[in-house]
Amino acid sequence: MNQFIDLVFKILIFLFFPLMFLLLFIMFSISGYIAIKDPFTGVNIRVMLNLKYTLTKNQIYYLIIFGGSFFLFLNHYLTIIISILVYKKKIYIIN
Repeated sequence: MNQFIDLVFKILIFLFFPLMFLLLFIMFSISGYIAIKDPFTGVNIRVMLNLKYTLTKNQIYYLIIFGGSFFLFLNHYLTIIISILVYKKKIYIIN
């Protein structure tokens, strides 16, 4: 039984997590494309965050590239860390 759990965990780490990373990358790319093509993105962000200025196209590009990359890698590594902790029974999901 323990070998089966080891196999499932290795499949998760080496197969599922890269696929999840790829799916999130595709979703971030599509949303970034929509944000770049929308002429009102800067105004929308200004209104949502109550800023005193409208974001320029370059600021929107930087926000998409750095913000998307940050959240993509943060999600990926936190998912791996939490999975390892659950696997080693350091934290419990279900009592």
